Amino acid sequence: MTVLQPLGLAWGTDANAFSQLAEKYFNDGNAGGKVYDADSDCQLNYVIVIGDGAMRNIRPARQRIERLRDQGIKSLFVAYGGGIRGGAMTTFENFARSGSCADSLSDECEEVIIANTPEDLKSELTSKIRQ
Repeated sequence: MTVLQPLGLAWGTDANAFSQLAEKYFNDGNAGGKVYDADSDCQLNYVIVIGDGAMRNIRPARQRIERLRDQGIKSLFVAYGGGIRGGAMTTFENFARSGSCADSLSDECEEVIIANTPEDLKSELTSKIRQ
């Protein structure tokens, strides 16, 4: 805790952190770039973001997630822990759509995954992976 507390991890996840990490991974020739094949019709690539509340730096993060989607890399968003409501849930919903489809009316759009408990999280993710 003495290491984590000074980092200021409370009150809003920095969406830049997960979006930059994902984008760098899939575009880095030493990491994801070695496993990601843009020409493969059968390869599935996902970013799974699990959050427990509000996010900040939303616009640049959504742009990164959309760029990944345009490369064929979908992003799934999980609202975890219960109690996520209002604007925070709307942000999750918007990210889920941005990460999975360019047209919000498309059948390819993924909805935000809601997991209130650890058991829900395991069940929802297992179900999505099997799908």
